[in-house]
Amino acid sequence: MKVASFYGVSCDFLLGVSPDRSGSTLNVENIPEENNKNDSKYKGSVLPALNKRLIINSLNILFDLLQQFEDKQLTTEMSNYIMITVYRLFRMLFSANHTNSQQVFSIPEALYMRHADAEAAYSESRIELLLDDKNTDSITESIEKLRISTIQLTNDYPLYATSLLNLIQLAEKAISHKE
Repeated sequence: MKVASFYGVSCDFLLGVSPDRSGSTLNVENIPEENNKNDSKYKGSVLPALNKRLIINSLNILFDLLQQFEDKQLTTEMSNYIMITVYRLFRMLFSANHTNSQQVFSIPEALYMRHADAEAAYSESRIELLLDDKNTDSITESIEKLRISTIQLTNDYPLYATSLLNLIQLAEKAISHKE
C-alpha cells in the first residue's frame, strides 16, 4: 500500500489487476459513447473519419445480429477476435516509437504478435465450431432465423447498412489487391 501511495497508483494497478492507474474497471454504464461533432475530419483528411464510421456502423450490425443467437460463448469468442485485432493494431502503432514505455503491456514485445495470432486463430476456430449447424439446436434455430440479404439489411438497419456494404466492398478490394 505504501508503494502504491508513493507512486500515486492503486494496488490493483501494481498487481496488474487493473490497466488503469486508479484501479478502476469499466462496466457498460461508464463506457463513454462517442458524440464528437468534430469527428468528420482528422487533420484535414476525411478518410480516417470515414473508415472509423464504416467500422463502427458495421460493428453495430454485427453485434445486433449476434444478439439473435443469445449465445454467451459465441459473443465472447467474436468479441475476443475483434479485441485481439484492435490490440495488435494499437500495439504496432504504440511500438513504432521505441521511446514509448512497454510497461503498458504484460506480454513482451518479442512475443505479442505470435501470441495474438494464436489466440485469434483459436477464437476463429471456436466461432466456426459454435456456428456449425450440427452443434446445438439453439444455434440451428438462430441460423435458420438469420436470413440476410442486402434488402433485409437496408430495411433492418437503415442508418448502418450502407456502411457495412461499403466496408465489405473495401475489404474485398484489399483482399484481392485490386485497385
